[in-house]
Amino acid sequence: MPRAVRYSPPDSIHHVINRGNDRRCLFASPDDFAEFLGLMARAKGHCPIRVLAYCAMPNHWHLVLWPKQPQAMAAFLHRLCTAHSIRWRQSTGTVGQGHVYQHRYHAFLIESETYYFRALRYVEANPLRAGLVRSAAEWPWSSLAERRGAERGILDPGPLPLPKNWLDQVDACLSPEEIDDFHRRLRKHAPTAPRRKRRSAETAANPS
Repeated sequence: MPRAVRYSPPDSIHHVINRGNDRRCLFASPDDFAEFLGLMARAKGHCPIRVLAYCAMPNHWHLVLWPKQPQAMAAFLHRLCTAHSIRWRQSTGTVGQGHVYQHRYHAFLIESETYYFRALRYVEANPLRAGLVRSAAEWPWSSLAERRGAERGILDPGPLPLPKNWLDQVDACLSPEEIDDFHRRLRKHAPTAPRRKRRSAETAANPS
């Protein structure tokens, strides 16, 4: 059965999530994280897309993407996930043993200025919420590290400037009410596609 077409409205911004199959670890060492970010930079070089935020966690990752063309996001994510899956299978000696990722990916449309800033904070505060660091700036595998000087060539300027106290806002995390609203929106916006081809609600992400 053919897969549903991924739909990206013109000039739209998306929060994208993917995780390891069975929540398996995707990145077990600093080299694993660094290789993934290198693959991301390489994939971006082949696709007309802007990366506005990212965060790689041990068993999943988040991206905020702003494609320049309707099919750019799908092409970028296909290239990134395929390349990373091949590398992961090779490095773990498990070539031919099934899917590395739980799904192709989940993409959620960002519809407002408020939700845009909330999505960026949500993505960059992920390691802080998980208790892996005391400040989001301590996590080296996110766009916040690049904003603070890490030279990776991944991050692009967004449509709106960030506040000068951006690190403080990220470290403050979202309130429980904001997180509940964020998760509700994620559940509401299942992987985007035209109405006649919209995928069922059971494919919605389990956000973290």
